Amino acid sequence: MRTIKTGIAIFLVLSISKILNINNPLFAGIATLITMQSSVSGSWEAGKNRMLGTVLGAIIGLIFSIMAPNNPFIIGIGIIIIIYLCNILDWKKAISISCIVFMAIMLNQDEGSRLNYSVFRALDTFLGIIVGMLVNYFISPPDIERNMKSSFHQMLQESNQFIEGLTWENTEVELEQIKDELTVLEKNYYTLKEEFELKICTDERYATFKNLFIIFEELYIHLELMTNLESTSLINNENKELLEKKYNKEIPIQKEATENKMDEVFNYHLKNALIQLSVLEKTLSMK
Repeated sequence: MRTIKTGIAIFLVLSISKILNINNPLFAGIATLITMQSSVSGSWEAGKNRMLGTVLGAIIGLIFSIMAPNNPFIIGIGIIIIIYLCNILDWKKAISISCIVFMAIMLNQDEGSRLNYSVFRALDTFLGIIVGMLVNYFISPPDIERNMKSSFHQMLQESNQFIEGLTWENTEVELEQIKDELTVLEKNYYTLKEEFELKICTDERYATFKNLFIIFEELYIHLELMTNLESTSLINNENKELLEKKYNKEIPIQKEATENKMDEVFNYHLKNALIQLSVLEKTLSMK
């Protein structure tokens, strides 16, 4: 859908540019392309960076073009100043577009229209940002909550399989898939956080997803530590009962041995992992 929406947004911004008699809609089109991100908050962030960079580049470009247009040395000095200012203002993502706009103004051959050219580049960019954001918001907006739910269920399933394999199959269990899923989940969570800050996601929904994300992070830590201990660890009676009830099958007979400190650590993490899995299953079943 992002591909289709990008085509729609470009069509709209070029059509609007034609209606408004904009002679050079290139900057509006570029702004639309950059603004079309995988989330609404991403569109806002890209659009904001684009606008800040355009305004800064246009102002400095106008000042420098009055002093010495088309001068390579002055252009080089201007680029240094723009990069320095963007870093000072923490506009690092605006550096590239700011430099592009600056050079476009400095290299503009029509001496008598530098002020108009600078103003129009800023307006073109603003138009492109608005169109890109509106299309991304109103036409099949990216559903970050749905992506997170999918990651939640996938990671829950893989965590259950991990503990089952660790307990019954007596094979070396890899955490890579769960780790990869957690990475995707983390990315979606921070995107959702940005949308919450923009008031796109409600307080209640964000609080629920935040709580689930934190539990999954803690669950992964318990699973990772269990992996390092499982080869020499015995499952205690409490965890044995929890596991047999959860998976509805008996634990294989374990070798006779005296429980040691490492077993206590293993069973501590196993118990917490089982408790968290129970909470997650109950919460997600209500979603």
